[in-house]
Amino acid sequence: HTAYRRQRQMCIRDRLMEARLEHPATSASIIAGDLLGRSAQPWSSVVKMCITTPIAKWHRAIVPARSDVAHGITVIEDLAAAMIRAAQLLEDVPAGPHRRLIAPASNPTLGEIAEFTH
Repeated sequence: HTAYRRQRQMCIRDRLMEARLEHPATSASIIAGDLLGRSAQPWSSVVKMCITTPIAKWHRAIVPARSDVAHGITVIEDLAAAMIRAAQLLEDVPAGPHRRLIAPASNPTLGEIAEFTH
């Protein structure tokens, strides 16, 4: 099920990138991991919904995937900085180009996140 979802997401992301490349507008794509930070909503982050929020409330964490596999996380402030940087990079660029930037991320395992949070 997870592999299917990942493959489907990749297809959607690939189609989106292709459409952006074909369109004459200047655009940027910012790729981020699972969002964390004070303003991150639990429903927008698997890590927050299943691990950090339950542990903060003294409940049991639910690790929805293998706990020993790296999981990309991005702090919201880092994503915001990457979005600002993308806008600066495109400021003087003529119409048409597309830039792809990756927001800073760390890749701890879900088990490491649960242990650190606990």
